[in-house]
Amino acid sequence: MKTKFLCLVTLLFLGSNVGYAGTYTDSAHGNSTYGVERTTTAQYATGHCAHCHKQHAGIDGTESGHTGGPDNYLLFNTNHVSQTDNFCYSCHGDGTFYTNAITNYSYSRIFGGDTGNSVDDIKEAFDLSGSTHDLADILIKLKTDWPSTFNDNSNPCSGCHNPHLVQKKISSNTYSADKSALSRPCNHDELWGDTDGSVDKERMDEYLGASEYYRAPFYVRANSALQITTHEPDRISRLYSEANGFNLTNFVAFCLDCHSSSIGTVKAIDWSINGDVHGKAFKSGGTDNGNRMAPYTADGTNGTLEDTNKNFVLSCMDCHEPHGSSNPKLLRTEVNKKTDISFSGGQFNNFCNGSCHSSTHNESTTSCAECHYHGNNL
Repeated sequence: MKTKFLCLVTLLFLGSNVGYAGTYTDSAHGNSTYGVERTTTAQYATGHCAHCHKQHAGIDGTESGHTGGPDNYLLFNTNHVSQTDNFCYSCHGDGTFYTNAITNYSYSRIFGGDTGNSVDDIKEAFDLSGSTHDLADILIKLKTDWPSTFNDNSNPCSGCHNPHLVQKKISSNTYSADKSALSRPCNHDELWGDTDGSVDKERMDEYLGASEYYRAPFYVRANSALQITTHEPDRISRLYSEANGFNLTNFVAFCLDCHSSSIGTVKAIDWSINGDVHGKAFKSGGTDNGNRMAPYTADGTNGTLEDTNKNFVLSCMDCHEPHGSSNPKLLRTEVNKKTDISFSGGQFNNFCNGSCHSSTHNESTTSCAECHYHGNNL
């Protein structure tokens, strides 16, 4: 009976009222070596369903850990309470419930190389004072736009991550482009970004049109004087023209599932040719593009001028953190190998200058963000 029940449990997932599609044992949570392993359920094999889901009233016959009775998804703790109280933090937090410590560094550190960024778990990222993705707003958006998938009992984290499908993208310090921890809200039962050459355009190079280019930012230890050096996201030295997003998730399509429309005070983002100039829109002011720096130059190095013949399109993660940041607007602490980013007096100039632009106009008196922001085509 116990075995049959566990089989049924695997048809439940954290954020939906439908069953998941895919092989749980292929996921990071279901992996038999490094998968889920709750401290108090060590009698079960690593990756076993019982590390997250409680059979019947619980392994010990009680509903301890819950508020308001049994959880709708049979989870051992309350699914979602607030920005700092979420079931996922049970393991991706201070490690109280987990046998082995789980480290989740920021995007700036993992892919950009900012070792000065000390955030090392998801709970900490969502508790930063600078800015965070608001989980309450995310849940409202999910329920409103995809009511057949998400409901009042859903976990907002599941809007971006299907817990039964997520995969470990970096293992033993090796980056795997064909692994993904993401599922789009509009297609929650499929991974996003794991497939190269797909009709869905899951990689950044596939998102581009014939007249558009993507060039990955430098990794911290890159030598910007060389044409062959380290770029995001895999930190492997390659020719600048080959760092074209072939191994980077198409974060634009992913993020625009929600951000194509306004969310509270957050403006809608238009990355099309008629929208944002950091997107597909051609730059205004003729050849004046804000003096773009390497690798956005003619030969990808700091020894040549900006390449004004190419319309470069950015990935959302080139500038933003997905969970939280010590900076405003979820902006990264490291961009294009620059790590000394500050926002003194609320000015964005230090973020833009010296990272991607060598100089901007009115930089001593006017913040870049006063004119250049999402929703404005300047």
